Amino acid sequence: MSNPRALEVAQADATDLHAEADLKKDLGDAVDEGYELFDEAAAQVVPDDVDAAVRRKLDMHLLPLMCMLYGLNYVDKVAMGWAVLFEFREDLNLAGTEYSWASSMFYFGYLVAQYPANYILQRYKTALILSLSTISWGVLMLG
Repeated sequence: MSNPRALEVAQADATDLHAEADLKKDLGDAVDEGYELFDEAAAQVVPDDVDAAVRRKLDMHLLPLMCMLYGLNYVDKVAMGWAVLFEFREDLNLAGTEYSWASSMFYFGYLVAQYPANYILQRYKTALILSLSTISWGVLMLG
């Protein structure tokens, strides 16, 4: 940061964060690793050119992947609606509210799987869990 006032504000914020962390430790509250990492990072001043380079790298690598996965998620959710156009109800002999229940099964499974999935994501490496879940979902969809 080239602005001296901005540097003073950043250092004051970092001092406040250190004081808050020290207070939590003195009170006996458990401070998790994420907060400690945030506290350490807040004390550092990152040059503008490094900040812009990291943001550009995230935008160029992560954003296209996220857009593609969001598009695949959309296709996955509307697949049953498209299947109705190709006589899905008649092929499976679905009558009345049976189709509505069949389309709700995705959301029931999603609701039930949220708690274990969040626990597993916090317990193990996120990259490993996300890659395994993506591969297993792809295998299920192919099967």
